[in-house]
Amino acid sequence: MKGTRSKKCASCNCCKRLYRRYIYDYWCDGKYFCTELNDLTKRENVCDKWRRRIFEYDLSNERLKTAEEDIVFLIETLT
Repeated sequence: MKGTRSKKCASCNCCKRLYRRYIYDYWCDGKYFCTELNDLTKRENVCDKWRRRIFEYDLSNERLKTAEEDIVFLIETLT
């Protein structure tokens, strides 16, 4: 894999950020996992399977309803 200026694994829809755990804390590592190649990669790398990242938001009524229920539960628990 060779690095380019605009197409990087960090902006690829196939690559997911890798998080590490140490005792009780999590932190993001400088590595990514490519779901197309099933391999670890670095942020600056790119391959021929690069696809533009798609941002999807779940604004369904079911999700908002569960969020409201969670907020009510927290208010009742903390007061």
